[in-house]
Amino acid sequence: MLRVTEFLDIKKISGLRQAALGRGLDGQDSLSWHAALFDGDALCGAGRLYRRGEDIVIDSLALTSARREYREILFRTILLKAVNLAPERIFAPEETPEYLSDFGFKERKGAFFASPAEVVFPSLCGGKGCGGSG
Repeated sequence: MLRVTEFLDIKKISGLRQAALGRGLDGQDSLSWHAALFDGDALCGAGRLYRRGEDIVIDSLALTSARREYREILFRTILLKAVNLAPERIFAPEETPEYLSDFGFKERKGAFFASPAEVVFPSLCGGKGCGGSG
């Protein structure tokens, strides 16, 4: 069973991020809200959000699998938290441009962003079911 929860184990986040993204923690981590995706008891992913002025930034989505439903469930949870913080804009992770437009994000000069009013939550996994390695 998949679940996403607030996550504070920085050592596990660091290891997962290093393995998935090739980089560890940075100075922003101490100021960020972290979420983790679990499949049963297994840590499958982690990501964060933080404030930058009046904006919210979502980034560092690190996953143990390329399964599309893992990325979408983790991103959706963090995005919902971001929308509820009522920022001016939400910036999304640049490493996941393939589906950001489905959530209402626009691209300008390599940055993906949306206002809370522009954010949409499409059917999970594009309505095609979540099986496979998508």
